[in-house]
Amino acid sequence: MAFVTLFYLFLVSVKLMGLSLDLFGRGFAETLLRMGRSPSLCLFVGILATGVLQSSGVVTSMVVVWGQAGMLPLEGTIAMVMGANIGTTITNLLVSLSMITRSEEFRRALAAAIVHDFFNLMAVIVFFPLELATGFLHKTALAAAGFFQHAGGAELVNVMDLIVNPPAHAVYTLFLHGLGLPRTPVGIILMVLSITFLFASLICIARLMRKTVMKGLEAFFDKYLFRNSAAAMLFGVVLTVIVRSSSVATSLVVPLAGAGVLTVEQIFPYTLGANMGTTFSAMLAALVRPGQNVPGTAIPLGLTTAFAHLIFNSAGIILIYPIRFIPITLAKKFGEMASRKKSLAFVYIGIMFFGIPGAVILLSELLS
Repeated sequence: MAFVTLFYLFLVSVKLMGLSLDLFGRGFAETLLRMGRSPSLCLFVGILATGVLQSSGVVTSMVVVWGQAGMLPLEGTIAMVMGANIGTTITNLLVSLSMITRSEEFRRALAAAIVHDFFNLMAVIVFFPLELATGFLHKTALAAAGFFQHAGGAELVNVMDLIVNPPAHAVYTLFLHGLGLPRTPVGIILMVLSITFLFASLICIARLMRKTVMKGLEAFFDKYLFRNSAAAMLFGVVLTVIVRSSSVATSLVVPLAGAGVLTVEQIFPYTLGANMGTTFSAMLAALVRPGQNVPGTAIPLGLTTAFAHLIFNSAGIILIYPIRFIPITLAKKFGEMASRKKSLAFVYIGIMFFGIPGAVILLSELLS
C-alpha cells in the first residue's frame, strides 16, 4: 500500500508539473515553435521547447497544428519531432537527481536515465544529416501515410489522465483561483510544489525498495518483465501506450536502477520500447482525425508526421541496437564521473537542454 500510494503521488506530481508549466511555459514554447524557419533551427527549437514543457507529446501536437496551418513545412515538423525526442529525456535526468545524496545509487540511476539521451543523440546525429541530404524520412512517411490514410484508427483511453487528473486539476484550480495571483507566479509555486512531491515520492520509493522488497522485486523483474531484451522492449511499448507518455514510462525505472533492482543493460531495450510506444497512440489518433493535408498533396500532415516519428525511432533501433555497447558504455562512464562530481549532472542538463539550443536560436535570431 505504501508503494502504491507513493507511486500515485509520483504520477500526480508529474501531471501537476505539466499543468504548472502550462501557466508560464506554453506561451514561451509557442513563441519558440513559431521561430522555426529551417530544419536545422527546428531541431534545436524542438529540444528547447520540450525541455521547457517537459512533454514531447505536447510539443509534437503543437507542431502538427502549426504544420496543418501552413506555418511549418513537413521537413520542419520532422526536425522538431527529432528535437522533441531528445528534449523529453530531461524528465529522466530530473528523476535521477532525487538520489544525488547517495553516490552509488545516483551513479546507477543517472546511467539508467542518460542512456536514453545517448541513444536519441546517436540517432539524430546519423539520421538528421541523412534527412537533409536525401529527404528519406519525409518521403518514406508520405508514402506510408498515403497507403494507410483510409485504414481507420482509434482514440485510445488515456488511463493515466483518468487516474491522476482529478487531484492534479483540483490543486491547480485551487491555487489558480484561490490565491488571486497572476498566472506566472502561480505557475512557479505549483512547479516548486510538484518538484518537491516528485522528489519526495521517489526518495521514499527508493528507501522502501531498499529496505523491504528489493530481493523479491528483483526476482520478479528478472523472471518476467526484463528476462530478455524482447520482453523488456515489449513491456516498454505496452506501458507507454497505457500511460501515454514515454517520459513517465522511462522515469519509472530510474529509481529501480538506483536501488540496484535493474541494470542499464536491462533498461536500454525497455527505453527503446518506450520510444516506439509513444508513436502508436498519436498514429491511431491521426488516422481518426486526419486534419489538414501536406501542401501539394492529398495526404494528412498529422498522419505523415506520426509515420515520420515511427520510422525515425524504428531506424534508430535497427541501427543502434546492434552496437548498444556504445550508448550503454557512455552512460555508465558518465554516471561514474557524475557520482564523483555531482555538479556535472546539472551542467549537462543546463547545456544540453537549454544552453546549446538557446544559443543556436538566439544566434539565428540575431543573424536574421
